Amino acid sequence: MSHHDTFFMDEDYEDARNCRYKQVLEEEEMMDEDMDDDIDEYKEVLDGTVAAPPPSSSYIPNPIDPRFEAVELTDIVVNPSVKVGPQDFVLLKVLGKGGYGKVFQVRKTSGQDAGKIFAMKVLKKATIVRNQKDTAHTRAERNILEAVKSPFICDLSYAFQTNGKLYLILEYLSGGELFMHLEREGIFLEDTAAFYLSEIVVSLEHLHEQGIIYRDLKPENILLDAKGHVKLTDFGLCKETLDAEEKTHTFCGTIEYMAPEILMRCGHDKAVDWWSLGALMFDMLTGGPPFTAESRKKTIDKILKGRLTLPAYLSPEARDLIKKLLKRHVETRLGAGADDANDIKAPPPLPCATPGVTRAGGRNRRRRGACMEELETRLGSGPDDADPIKAHPFFRHLDWDLVYAREIEPPFKPDIQSEEDASLFDTKFTKMTPVDSPCEATFSLAENNPFAGFTYVAPSVLEQQNNIIMSKPRVRRSNPTSDEAMQ
Repeated sequence: MSHHDTFFMDEDYEDARNCRYKQVLEEEEMMDEDMDDDIDEYKEVLDGTVAAPPPSSSYIPNPIDPRFEAVELTDIVVNPSVKVGPQDFVLLKVLGKGGYGKVFQVRKTSGQDAGKIFAMKVLKKATIVRNQKDTAHTRAERNILEAVKSPFICDLSYAFQTNGKLYLILEYLSGGELFMHLEREGIFLEDTAAFYLSEIVVSLEHLHEQGIIYRDLKPENILLDAKGHVKLTDFGLCKETLDAEEKTHTFCGTIEYMAPEILMRCGHDKAVDWWSLGALMFDMLTGGPPFTAESRKKTIDKILKGRLTLPAYLSPEARDLIKKLLKRHVETRLGAGADDANDIKAPPPLPCATPGVTRAGGRNRRRRGACMEELETRLGSGPDDADPIKAHPFFRHLDWDLVYAREIEPPFKPDIQSEEDASLFDTKFTKMTPVDSPCEATFSLAENNPFAGFTYVAPSVLEQQNNIIMSKPRVRRSNPTSDEAMQ
């Protein structure tokens, strides 16, 4: 049986594959029509003119979060002769490119891990510091990558900076983006989707247990390792929460997978990740996100008040899980405290509604102040978080203990020819000549450095280096800043 045959077993799936992004869907459920009043109240959101507020106590508590301690490369913890910087890596290929920089496949040329392949994310400081929000996002990503260790999360080995750039050295995941596999196959069979979704659920659950909201779940941010298992990457939009009840109001994420409460800017918590999971599940099984249009404005309009349609070939279990994840009422969304035993036929009125205040058409008019006040009291992820999702019949064939242990055989095992094989990444990038171009704008590493404490070396690397130190005399020298030591 070919790999193609493992994903498509009947004509219905083949037809759906051939019409990816086309509307051959059966109308299933009208989701809360009364949301269209919100369009009038939040025109600035629909026009795409709303900018996220600068970081405040509701986003990142401090420029340097006290919960995270940077590991400095000094003569106390590492061999003084070992210095890590761009010169210690050879560029092999371009894996991705964006507005802030590039991601390269690299090989380390020095140290105990010489010859090992990594992914090197390079960010331009001059571009990032133009916006205080972007600076906070960058710091958050580095902090989260250091703090969160999970087999389902991309691992950070090093972080360092030069006067003009920031560098994150991450594990190289040769299986490529789930996006590329989904693009190639069109849609997945339900068993295939269940495997990937189960590992994503476990990764989100782990983040939530650490008080972190992911907020940017999409196929491009889900990578596969050499065995075909899932790893989440790109934590620039994560929110580090200090307690379970804290809400954030930052407008961020990818529009097509973004929860309505983010668009409404009424406050949100980790329940937004379960909406995104529902949107991703819909994408895997039908060929595209549930709400799309030719413009940003119309896409947001559909997310807020559009009709959810589901194809006839989906199983009852798949249809039920999608509907329960894509609930606009947060309190009825699966993973947000809703009971998965019975489908909710008639959700309660939106707490944002103001009874008795009407206009033409008889719809409730909403007041932003009331919306903010009510959402602050009812928006919550629920104490069970991922448990009702894992208990849903869609996952009835999975042993969750095996999922946690990564012992379930992936439906697709990457055909990797060598450690540096990049054939499963987009050729649009891998055909580029890898060049880490010099920066015109530079910043002092000592004075007013917005990225002080960025330096990091993984404990496993430090352990290897300290083993060498124990066998050599310690060399005393002045204690430099962490960033000077990295150069």
